[in-house]
Amino acid sequence: MRLATVKLKGREQFVICFDGLVVDVARLWRESHATERATELRSIGVPREPPPDSMWAYLQGGQAAYDTMRRYHDVVTGVWQRGQRTALSGIVFKEVDVEWLCPHPRPPMLFHIGENYPRYYREQPLGTAIPAVPAYD
Repeated sequence: MRLATVKLKGREQFVICFDGLVVDVARLWRESHATERATELRSIGVPREPPPDSMWAYLQGGQAAYDTMRRYHDVVTGVWQRGQRTALSGIVFKEVDVEWLCPHPRPPMLFHIGENYPRYYREQPLGTAIPAVPAYD
């Protein structure tokens, strides 16, 4: 299961990716509950619980969020493999038609360890050369 954050139709979306396609799981869930397609989509097994709406929600959700996204993935890939693709029209898009964003666009913290400052190298044993380009761990 591959998860990503993309810009789809001008909006940031948390999606499932498979076989060169992306699945707008939020739209799949909405349409399975509040549209004329609801009965059709529920009949293919769309989970009743809503998917996480972002990578952060997914990470915070732990095992329950993983299990939910796995159910969405299994339903969509199963429908796709059985050739029932019309059930997913407007929900599945080609990867080339989306703009890829950072998986977690607004992390609450950012850590970075770098070895690109001269004082670091002065603290190292004699003979440690300062690299021409920064080095990161």
